[in-house]
Amino acid sequence: MNRTLTRFILIVISLVIVVGVVIGVRAIVIAVKRSSDIATIEKRYPDAIVTPSGLRYIILEPSNGPKPITGRPVRVNYIGTLLNGKEFENTYTQGNPLEFNVGVNEAIKGFDEAVADMREGEKRLVIIPPELGYGGQSKGGIPGNSFIIFELQLYRVR
Repeated sequence: MNRTLTRFILIVISLVIVVGVVIGVRAIVIAVKRSSDIATIEKRYPDAIVTPSGLRYIILEPSNGPKPITGRPVRVNYIGTLLNGKEFENTYTQGNPLEFNVGVNEAIKGFDEAVADMREGEKRLVIIPPELGYGGQSKGGIPGNSFIIFELQLYRVR
């Protein structure tokens, strides 16, 4: 083998190792942040109910109203915040409740799951893990891999 080819192979191997290390470090950083976030959530919301998907919620105001029907529209008001308390959206101040068809992927998975389990008039605090929210992607004022919190009221079931 000539020297040029040997050097090229060594450079490629070095690049593969560096990329692997960078990916591994990033995964560790994400895992540490997630553990810290979960500890904060468990301390701040010890009475939250945890669903099999990892969604957490606390019923703030129960209701005996009707439950949503899959594929039918609902209207909800909410205040969305990050774990640090920073508000990213508020339908109350916007004066426009969100309307979407429940259970047909028109909202993020965690939001859809939470609303599908509620009753008209009910208010909940909902904590959505990244995998049921926006995952690793940033969206608006929401950084990737963020837990997002909604104070959510199911305003109307149709």
